[in-house]
Amino acid sequence: MAMTGLGTRAGRGGIDIELFNSNCAHIRSNWPVTSPRGTTSIDTKLLSAALEEGVEAKRDTQRASFFEVDVGHSWFYFHIAHKLGRIYLVAAFVV
Repeated sequence: MAMTGLGTRAGRGGIDIELFNSNCAHIRSNWPVTSPRGTTSIDTKLLSAALEEGVEAKRDTQRASFFEVDVGHSWFYFHIAHKLGRIYLVAAFVV
């Protein structure tokens, strides 16, 4: 799924992405969240719960489909793998 123009919504089977501007998007998803190695942890569970509610995320303008988000006192950097229907947690800082 390609990103659409600003202010539009793009959704496909469990994920909804709305772009606010070139650097910010609202993301809601029920896709599975795992590490790149396929494991789950408290970090992946926290990100999954936040994405189910919907989050405002900052786009990584250097990498397609990569985002970062602050949730409470936690920070997450993740990749949305559209073709695989999953989200990979790349890095996290959880207090």
